[in-house]
Amino acid sequence: MMFNRWYLADIGDSLRTQRGRIGLSVMAITIGMAALSLLVCILGGLRSQANRMVQELGGNVCVVLSSDSATTGGLEKRDLAMIRGGMPDAWVSGLTRYRVPSPYGDGEIELLAADPLMARVRAWHPVAGRLLDAADEMSRRSNCLISRAFAAEYNIQVGHVVPLRGALLSVVGIVAPTATGDADLLSDSPLGYGPRFLVVPASLQPYWVTDASAPVDRMDSIFIKGREGLSANSAVGRARGMFEQRTPHLEGLSYVTPEVLVAKIRRLERTLQLTSGSVAFLCLILGGTTLMSLMIANVKERVAEIGLRMSLGASELEIAAMFMGEGVVMTVCGALLGSGLACGVLLVSGPHLTFPYELGAPVILVPLLVALVLGAVFSSIPARSAASITPSDALRAE
Repeated sequence: MMFNRWYLADIGDSLRTQRGRIGLSVMAITIGMAALSLLVCILGGLRSQANRMVQELGGNVCVVLSSDSATTGGLEKRDLAMIRGGMPDAWVSGLTRYRVPSPYGDGEIELLAADPLMARVRAWHPVAGRLLDAADEMSRRSNCLISRAFAAEYNIQVGHVVPLRGALLSVVGIVAPTATGDADLLSDSPLGYGPRFLVVPASLQPYWVTDASAPVDRMDSIFIKGREGLSANSAVGRARGMFEQRTPHLEGLSYVTPEVLVAKIRRLERTLQLTSGSVAFLCLILGGTTLMSLMIANVKERVAEIGLRMSLGASELEIAAMFMGEGVVMTVCGALLGSGLACGVLLVSGPHLTFPYELGAPVILVPLLVALVLGAVFSSIPARSAASITPSDALRAE
């Protein structure tokens, strides 16, 4: 049998007798594999971030953003009624955002005035208590929801009260924007509200507004979630058509869909694939070329050994398999070292990195798969050269 313990022992003996060349080859492969592992980690992190951003926005949701929420030229409550009337096959909810001083005296928090449909549209995950309902909206009760991060920071439970500008809001529920975490991925966008936020019924009189000139009917955004058969892109098209017919005509509205939301991440992914992918590819080609060159030199030095093996009955296939096995072992070692190096760099510098990354099985499996292909391809020429040696060639070499 060709692939037995003697075959593996021959490969091991050969590698031990050429430690210098083996070390140089493995080092070249390691550099390329480390670059590939880093690329896999970053691309995985970007894809996960894009998926979480879409989850925070809500499935099949599009958003109409006001061009200027500080003036009467932006969205108004009548626009919400217009969209609801024109889209009976969708859930439509409006949101008005306020920045108010924290009731506990440490900066500001986001106060969101929303109707009960907002929880369905945004797919908010109830951690404790309940969500706001139609009764809260109709009775204008001073009830509120708070985010999980806000509740944890101040140890607030359902049933507690939150003081806000002299009034008391009763906490009826604690929510998280998704089942996996708090809202932080969207906090840098017009859709984000940060991890600390508080939600009140939209019908509640905005007593927290101190600017007398602020329009009370303004809205910052309208969220549209299509039911079965209505996609986010179709909803955007219909909403755009209704606003174009509105009198007076509104200018400068922004329309956000999941595709638009993650477009920047997708562009970054393509850029990384082109730039970092090219660097990793060139490093691997350089490492493979170095491996092939050193193995060709190794074959020339082992002509006598190869001829002796052939004279003792070794076949051309066995000789070729021995050299290809050596090449694959070196590339696999380089893959493991490169993956370990990349993971170590990310773990040490992770807290200081400004880009997402994800450590998982692909960080090991992808370099290993590439290593197997790389070792087989670049050791094939030296292996064929070794297999073509005859015992007479060995005698002449002597």
